Amino acid sequence: VTNDAGARGRLPLLRGDYDLVALPGLRHAIIGYAVDQKSLVWLEQGPGGAGSTYIAGPAAGDKAGPEGERADAVATLAGVPHVAWLRSLDQTLWYASRDAGKWRRERVGAVPPNRMGARMAIALRGGLPVIAFEDAIDGGISIASRDSDGQWSLAALPLPPAIPGGTAALGGTLALSGAGGGLALATYDHVGGDLVLASKGSSGWEAARFAGRDVATGKDDGDVGLPCALARDISGELIVAWRHRTNNEVWIARSQAGEVVRRRVTDGTYSVLGRNIERRHVVGTAVDAVVRSDGRIAVAVQDASRARVLVAVETSTGDFKRYEVPATGQPQVRPHLLAHVDGSLIVAWLELAPTGAGAGRLATWTLSISGETP
Repeated sequence: VTNDAGARGRLPLLRGDYDLVALPGLRHAIIGYAVDQKSLVWLEQGPGGAGSTYIAGPAAGDKAGPEGERADAVATLAGVPHVAWLRSLDQTLWYASRDAGKWRRERVGAVPPNRMGARMAIALRGGLPVIAFEDAIDGGISIASRDSDGQWSLAALPLPPAIPGGTAALGGTLALSGAGGGLALATYDHVGGDLVLASKGSSGWEAARFAGRDVATGKDDGDVGLPCALARDISGELIVAWRHRTNNEVWIARSQAGEVVRRRVTDGTYSVLGRNIERRHVVGTAVDAVVRSDGRIAVAVQDASRARVLVAVETSTGDFKRYEVPATGQPQVRPHLLAHVDGSLIVAWLELAPTGAGAGRLATWTLSISGETP
């Protein structure tokens, strides 16, 4: 279900990465950078209609701009949103939450100016915000955490165990999950091309290589983990999705009966119409993952060969059934997924404007659980 013509005309052009946030009932919201307004916008949609609020930047009454070119958001089960974003003027990290309809903003003082890198993510642990970001000064990934007194602290994500004779450089992709009572982070090692998973325990952060090179055996499975995404099932178990660049594949892994089960989602294979030939599209240059209310995984995949978005839904046998979202002829980029309580999926993406300098109109599509039909 795409936005109607009237609603599309009112929505601002977005540029860069945005985020799709679940709200109570069948509502959802999008946080993103409105390129013409040079401001951070919160777009809330549901059965009762749509509305937009500017949180930071000139459109929100701030004198300086731009704000929100990098942003991420999460919401509690009760629908309280928490947002983190970058203010480009002084390269500072900002945070806001909404209480009784009013947004309350603050600068994250524990993060000095000019330290924010290219990527960030926010999650909640015990109702308190945790913000991970690429550290432009110290390198790697740093994590800012807010305590119950409102004070922020800063910690560096430790490097995973080194491969003999090798080093590590984390970044390039970043996913953070705080659901299920735990705190997990996924990123990428540029040196070896490895997917790195980290978790926060009582003694601090611990990181390990999840896919790519094996520390114990030295076996190299190729360039794995750029990009990656995290999700949680209804029991709180972690699901990881990633791109295998060497093999041009998208994979997921989840815990089942105490074991980690890995499954291939797609390798971009398609048949040439009218000829007995198979070819492959470049897939997985952007990925997102969610778990439906019935426990099945859904993965959104960027098809870079055609600038299209695919959605793969897990079947009862563990395989994946793939759908192409409707196209209007404009390039489709940056897919995101959201699972509603009724089992349906919301798929969002940007349709690039012909003269938008990388900006695009937000489009959404609903995939119903009934009969696996769009």
